[in-house]
Amino acid sequence: MIDFDTKFHDFYEKWIKDNQGKYTYDEMESKVGEVYDLWKNAQDSELGCSISQYLAGLTDDEVTKMFVSSFEEGLEPSSALIDEVENREACIEDIKKLLRAEIDDDIKMHISNILLEIGRAGECKDIFAEWLLDTDCSEELRDVALPLLRGADALGGVEQGELLFTHYGISGPLVL
Repeated sequence: MIDFDTKFHDFYEKWIKDNQGKYTYDEMESKVGEVYDLWKNAQDSELGCSISQYLAGLTDDEVTKMFVSSFEEGLEPSSALIDEVENREACIEDIKKLLRAEIDDDIKMHISNILLEIGRAGECKDIFAEWLLDTDCSEELRDVALPLLRGADALGGVEQGELLFTHYGISGPLVL
């Protein structure tokens, strides 16, 4: 697996060295996003193309597999990989399906958090409700499900969240 985070770190360290004295520390910190964009579009000697070109050349299935493999290897997917997943509807649909698959609960929790981070967790509210109501579901998944179901951001508003709880017969304080 390609360690995009290390590649970015090395690129950023070189950029800091090359630009030392041109910017204050705070200015350099504020330019991280710009440097990230430069890195994604700069030629990578190992890949023979830019990170953006490399990721764009992968199929949806390859991107999804790379995304899941990072979790299986105990790593968080890089921002570049998350960006690529976010920009591919087929990848989003594939990772949402994984929330119902027979995979490690830790991977499901990570996927849920990333879906929340990119604003797509609300699309999985039925899955989170199933986790919450399934007595065979692990405590960890149930712990993740409750805040996602209660969160107005994930559900598009408190009223919708209240309707969801009513739909699943949840009323009053919920104690797990």
